[in-house]
Amino acid sequence: QAVLGVLRFPFVAQPFQEECCDVRVVMLGDTVDAYQRHNPHNFRHNLHCGGTGSPWVLSAEQAEFCHKVMARSGFPYAHIDLLLSPAGDFRLTEINLRGGLRGARICQDDYDRAVEKIHAALVAGQLQRHGRQGTTYLDP
Repeated sequence: QAVLGVLRFPFVAQPFQEECCDVRVVMLGDTVDAYQRHNPHNFRHNLHCGGTGSPWVLSAEQAEFCHKVMARSGFPYAHIDLLLSPAGDFRLTEINLRGGLRGARICQDDYDRAVEKIHAALVAGQLQRHGRQGTTYLDP
């Protein structure tokens, strides 16, 4: 349906690359965590499809790329998926505000606290910008 133009929304198709490595990068302010996702039984490396996750150390180039993605996206935090080729090049395949943490070094509680801290800073910034320090609501 998507190829025939029947769908009412845009979509992105990526070529299948058999030998690539799938890495999820969790960006939470100054906290950066990454893990490889692998599933030997499926071309999708999603962990909910039976894949496994293991910690990954980003190269300086990959980390810089992820910081640029964050700056361009305007997201306060994100899960960035990278596809790495055996030749060492990589590409962005997906960015989401939320995603799984299975395979990451950061635990769910620490992740939740970091997100709450980011949200609090965003709200405080908006309150200050609009001259409402100390209020607990935002008017449109």
